[in-house]
Amino acid sequence: MDHLHFATALRSLALAAWFGGGLATIFATSAVFARAESRKVAGDFAGAILLRTNRLRVLAALLFALSALLGASGPAIWLGGGCVLLQAASIPVDVATRRIRRALGGNVDALAPGDPRRRRFGALHGLAMLLLVLQVLLGAAGLVVQ
Repeated sequence: MDHLHFATALRSLALAAWFGGGLATIFATSAVFARAESRKVAGDFAGAILLRTNRLRVLAALLFALSALLGASGPAIWLGGGCVLLQAASIPVDVATRRIRRALGGNVDALAPGDPRRRRFGALHGLAMLLLVLQVLLGAAGLVVQ
């Protein structure tokens, strides 16, 4: 029975990391863009924040998988499983977004609005943020239904 309590605690920790860490990421990057001296500087800081918090979400996925292997069950497992899938989907999106930004010297705003690279960056960035928000929502729902 003790291993089930441990499994449930791990599941809760993983879901809390997705929820709280995701919210903190959203608020921190928004604050950076509101206060930075330029959008390039804001992008540099926000990119660093996103890279580090992405590592937290990978750790959350590993903890969550361990919780499932140890026997955690219920609706929160399905919601957390959704978080794992969304995190897996976000990795190539994040890599592609960083690659484009790096190729442009970090200054996407210097491109013309119709430039395909700017549109591609915008689409990838939008998808990355959608995947993050969905993880936050699923993490919150998983915490509620435990």
